[in-house]
Amino acid sequence: MRMIIAVGIGGAVGTLLRFGVAQAFNDPVFPFGTLMANWTGCLGLAWLNEQRKISFSPVWQKGLGPGLLGAYTTFSTLCVEAHLLPPLLSLFYIVATTTGGLLFARLGVWLAQRGKADWK
Repeated sequence: MRMIIAVGIGGAVGTLLRFGVAQAFNDPVFPFGTLMANWTGCLGLAWLNEQRKISFSPVWQKGLGPGLLGAYTTFSTLCVEAHLLPPLLSLFYIVATTTGGLLFARLGVWLAQRGKADWK
């Protein structure tokens, strides 16, 4: 039951964070806020996944991972926004989101591993 509550609270916070980022950074030409949320979410989830091996209880892992970061990042918003953009801009958005997401995930793993080395 604690895990379900943790995921629910994390999801509520992640949804509000993503909404705030979108409100602050999306503009009529390009959804910069959603792109930023997806990139930073990839970074955070990769970092968290690497840290879970030593640092987080399963309840915190689920609350922060699938809960907070799962709600913060969003594939459905990416799809809708890509559909609404002109074709070339849509392609750029999808490629930038995917490529950037992979790069930010790698950065998250690197930061977590570097942090572990500093803790030893």
